[in-house]
Amino acid sequence: MMNISTSLSTALSQSIVEHMNKDHKQALADYVRAYSEYQTFDDVEMVAIHTRHIDLEIVTGEGKVAVAIPLPESANDVSNARQALVILAHESRRTLAKRAQTKQEADVSSSALEQDNNS
Repeated sequence: MMNISTSLSTALSQSIVEHMNKDHKQALADYVRAYSEYQTFDDVEMVAIHTRHIDLEIVTGEGKVAVAIPLPESANDVSNARQALVILAHESRRTLAKRAQTKQEADVSSSALEQDNNS
């Protein structure tokens, strides 16, 4: 069922997974959008936490897809796991914001070129 890192107890790992799924769905979605090829999906769920990555499962139109996201720091205990997930949340938000800004700048440039060509 759940693949648990040997350095985190089963109870702590399960607690982290349950907490993330209950209280931090947006962060999980941000992880997927920032660090995988998937930008749109219907649902996301954390299924496991390991010392070096987390396993997520997303639901797309084609069904369920497993997504592994590397952690920025090792999650050797519950404190390190929390810290790694918080850092990952901040980094993913920054990555998504930069992407949005780049897209907006490209859209503005494209619009300006189109207006020049129509003049």
